[in-house]
Amino acid sequence: MRLASLIAAMTPDEFIRKWRASALTERSAAQQHFLDLCDLLGEPKPADVDPSGESYCFERGARKDAGGEGWGGDEVVSADAARLALALDHPVYDCVYLALAHRVGATMLTADHRFAAAVAPTEHGDSVLTLADYAATR
Repeated sequence: MRLASLIAAMTPDEFIRKWRASALTERSAAQQHFLDLCDLLGEPKPADVDPSGESYCFERGARKDAGGEGWGGDEVVSADAARLALALDHPVYDCVYLALAHRVGATMLTADHRFAAAVAPTEHGDSVLTLADYAATR
């Protein structure tokens, strides 16, 4: 492993500053946002580790095991996200990521301290971490 891959190329403050100032739409910014997350977390970028795009790339389709053709969502995650959005009075968009993180046992990183504080006392509290708290652990 190269030393450069062990050193984060972007600090949490730089990431937050950059993306707070962004006026890009979700669709136009998605790939750059992901690449910046890779820099922030010191993780390899897709083309660096999988030039063929077989297992780690943008916009690769996925086959569903059930429920017909298409990109359809997981009904359990969708229902959990809707319930969270209503209970927390928060946009469902963030709650989808939170519900998915909770479902797969991952941690959602967020720059939104209010969202993290609202989630903390819920069953999903262990599934969210602010960027500032993440930076303090590094």
